[in-house]
Amino acid sequence: RNSINLAIRNKIGQNDLNIKFKDTYLANRYFFSKKGKLNKIYGLNKIRKKAWIKKLKIFSSVGDKLSRTTNHTNRIGVFIVQANSLNLLERRIKLVYKNIRFKIT
Repeated sequence: RNSINLAIRNKIGQNDLNIKFKDTYLANRYFFSKKGKLNKIYGLNKIRKKAWIKKLKIFSSVGDKLSRTTNHTNRIGVFIVQANSLNLLERRIKLVYKNIRFKIT
């Protein structure tokens, strides 16, 4: 709302600058690969069922030939996790990495 008001040159009051945030934390994390053939992906169904997973996207399919991840254009996947504390957020990130595994040979 403030951005729109600034763009159309409306005044913004001091109360408009007091933004209230909910106790919600998000983390955007990635999966990277080594060079080889993707033979299997483990743990996707278990993690996808979690309500706190807001996004889970794998960009490669079993059978694909992968190069070693050197930048974000060739990463193997991405996920977004939500929590109500930083501590819980970190635990959930670790849980995703622990459960989702890629067999690359």
